Amino acid sequence: MNFMHLNLRKKYQFSVIAIVLTLLFASLPQRADAISYQQKLLMLKALMTIKFFKYSRWPDKENNSSDSYNLCVLDTPELLTAFNSVKGKLINGKELKVNQVNYEQVNSSVCHLLYIGKNAPQQALKSLLENLIKEPILTISDQSGFAANGGMVELVTIDKKIAFNINLYKLRKSSLSISSSVLELADKVIKK
Repeated sequence: MNFMHLNLRKKYQFSVIAIVLTLLFASLPQRADAISYQQKLLMLKALMTIKFFKYSRWPDKENNSSDSYNLCVLDTPELLTAFNSVKGKLINGKELKVNQVNYEQVNSSVCHLLYIGKNAPQQALKSLLENLIKEPILTISDQSGFAANGGMVELVTIDKKIAFNINLYKLRKSSLSISSSVLELADKVIKK
């Protein structure tokens, strides 16, 4: 019964966070001031990405070997600023570190979570995702079709709201798990 209560509590917390972020995003002005709007959108994507650390689990070896979570940013310099604004924050008792990386630097000793920009070259991205198939690195992107094409979490904008698709099959292949309450909030869950 305690486990069920804890699971419901986590589901409620993530739901509240998702609702607040959605309301905040929906209330953003659609003015000619596109730079300000884009900056707010980037900050919302960064904050949502950070929440995935809280509700994801890595294999014990990777989870216990470090006193920090390493967020790696690839092909998205515009999001690096937003991620740097939350650098140093404690998540589940671990400090958040943010690193900009190139394709050759990506591995599980450097990255727990890899955010890949939406303009990443398709061939390089495909090769990277194939190489990471068994690495415990949570991959996230706002690139269209990311989850369907081998990524784990795809951030999507639907009717001025940020939602997400999850590729559960790829998560499990990498020995990662994510809270069932997050799966329930996903717009789409890909199981194979």
